[in-house]
Amino acid sequence: MLAISCRLFAACPQNGHELLKQFVSHIAIDSEKKAFKVINLCQKHGLMEHERVVYSIIARRALQQGRYGASIHWYIMSGEERRVASVAMRFMEEYVRAEVVAENSLTRMASASSEPVDVASHPDLARIFEIDGMVNALTPLHVTTNKLGFLLKYCKLNKLFRNGDYDAAGRLIVEVLIDRIAPKKFWLHILYRKALPLLEYKPRLIFDPEASCALMQALEELSMSHRKEYACFFFFFFFLITCTCIKM
Repeated sequence: MLAISCRLFAACPQNGHELLKQFVSHIAIDSEKKAFKVINLCQKHGLMEHERVVYSIIARRALQQGRYGASIHWYIMSGEERRVASVAMRFMEEYVRAEVVAENSLTRMASASSEPVDVASHPDLARIFEIDGMVNALTPLHVTTNKLGFLLKYCKLNKLFRNGDYDAAGRLIVEVLIDRIAPKKFWLHILYRKALPLLEYKPRLIFDPEASCALMQALEELSMSHRKEYACFFFFFFFLITCTCIKM
């Protein structure tokens, strides 16, 4: 029915295209199936602006449903870079929250039992793999903002940790901090949850002198605004980096 109506409007000798645009703009997008039909019609009749509006509607609904990856995808299609950055930040915050909860759950389970942890039976742990899957699905997309780039690199960082590739993980940590790919609100999390375990890694040194200086620079900059809240952590981190440099 939609396709027939569009053909009729398009065939009108006078103001046909304008009538078609008015008709399409008043179609109620009440499902993704209908949205895709309207997108196909827009592409067929060259209604690029209306096509972007439909992408934006789908993106907004995906966000409301907590489908961050899908929302980012559709906002990229609609060309709304600010929306992409905003959703990427919300996705990253959810990622970090889930990661902290999962690590705490793993610690509690490990201390309570000597049995191997069954990831599938613990939603807190399974959630991390679910989020990793959603982020990995975004990898082929064109990265339009630093915030989305950081989300993808953070997922890569977790993968490097899981694979035991600590040298590559160390290099990536320095990259996201020094190149300011990571928003500053996540610096403390990166230093505490990612860099600190590598500084304490016993078998070998992960950070070379240049990387250690980069971490010191990030720590110093962060301490300027959070000195009171995290004084003990800053002192301990500084101590570990100093010990690392001495060992070199």
